[in-house]
Amino acid sequence: MKSIATKQTYECSEFELFCAMLVRAILSDAACILIVSPFTLTTTLIEIQDILDVIFTLEIKKDIIILDIQTNALHYKKESCHVL
Repeated sequence: MKSIATKQTYECSEFELFCAMLVRAILSDAACILIVSPFTLTTTLIEIQDILDVIFTLEIKKDIIILDIQTNALHYKKESCHVL
């Protein structure tokens, strides 16, 4: 996290930008952090584990909800009742 503090936005990878947004959310007054479609934010991210590692490293004291609507949309696409 310290390495991205001195970078300009255009110098950051997608994952570093995601981490910067996460830190901003942590510093907000909100009691809960909602991460929507993390896999569209970081197209190079293969697993959710990278995000979870950052969350555990930062020892966040807020509730965090991760909602990946892309995966859910594909999962329920052929169902009669569409759940997103």
